[in-house]
Amino acid sequence: MTRSLDRITITGLQARGHHGVFDFERRDGQTFIADVDLELDLSAAAASDELERTVHYGEVAGDVVAVIEGEPHDLIETLAERIAAVVLARPAVQRVTVTVHKPEAPIAVPFRDVSVTITRARRPAAAPADAATPTLSPAQTSAQASAEMTRSAPESAESQQKVSSRRAGGADAGAHAVAALYPVATTSGPVAASRRETVRAVIALGANLGDRRATLERAVRDIAATPGIRVDAVSTFIDSVAITLEGRDETVPGYLNGVALVTTSLAATSLLDVMNAIEDAHGRVRAERWGSRTLDLDLIDYGGRTLESERLTLPHPRAHERDFVLEPWFEVDSDATLPGRGAVRDLLAALGHSQRLGHSQRRDDSQPLDDSQRIDAARREGAQ
Repeated sequence: MTRSLDRITITGLQARGHHGVFDFERRDGQTFIADVDLELDLSAAAASDELERTVHYGEVAGDVVAVIEGEPHDLIETLAERIAAVVLARPAVQRVTVTVHKPEAPIAVPFRDVSVTITRARRPAAAPADAATPTLSPAQTSAQASAEMTRSAPESAESQQKVSSRRAGGADAGAHAVAALYPVATTSGPVAASRRETVRAVIALGANLGDRRATLERAVRDIAATPGIRVDAVSTFIDSVAITLEGRDETVPGYLNGVALVTTSLAATSLLDVMNAIEDAHGRVRAERWGSRTLDLDLIDYGGRTLESERLTLPHPRAHERDFVLEPWFEVDSDATLPGRGAVRDLLAALGHSQRLGHSQRRDDSQPLDDSQRIDAARREGAQ
């Protein structure tokens, strides 16, 4: 007999948002209240008494509030969908029920409340047919978890149309649908002043299997399409020799590497959850430490903060010795500093790089998009 899932329930999360179809709702904003009911297995956390084995409900609460205070939507149905996606970005959560209340809704007759409730469940991702040639769509990222949700409530005609559009076409259609479903956050307009605290983070990207450049560009789009993340800069992609447990190994397919600078309202572990699921969506297999991979996303720095846990160490403990991280980082932020290690410029000099900080391997001169073009492309995807 299958064991039923456990629950974490948070009720009454209140924040001011600018959602609604009327101009005054977008301009003035109003109070929204959210309830979230997470279904997951808590047996390991209960047995070990370790926070890392459960879901941090304080972080969940913060992320839900960030969605409410973030990108405005016409419908609270859409707002609920965004909240469900952010919650399901955490791999431990198997199912979530979200209720969004709009107690100040512009209704002409007396009423106490109006709310929308949705339930979304994670669908197990299919294993890639060939690790070297990923077949999963970019739409299957955890940041876009609702694209992978099975619907357990009747759907409106509008939501059915959205699902149909996500299922149509191949990988490119999936990427477009994901970006459309989760628009890039902006900092303009009346919403900006009400956002929760944001943090600048540094994400390193790498791939040595399949179409490396296409994978990295799609990963950037997936990151940019995540609620609560804005991509500020993307470096040039550069080639590097693979590093295995035995050291540099030129017999292994070489990597293409880059760095993305982002601004995020997500907690560090929530950002890590998003990154891990984007990796999974692109066929990442974690069978061998430092083994070949279709996509590798590392959180290098998170607002200069330090953290030491079973899941995450900040800043990244080996970033100071990796020129394929430091060089693209320096390219997009010449004043960058790695906490506890010093200026990125000095770290590169210590590794033997020149003032131009040229990489020891050839640069990927065939890179088709410059920095501004890649960011603009990601944002255009999010606006469609």
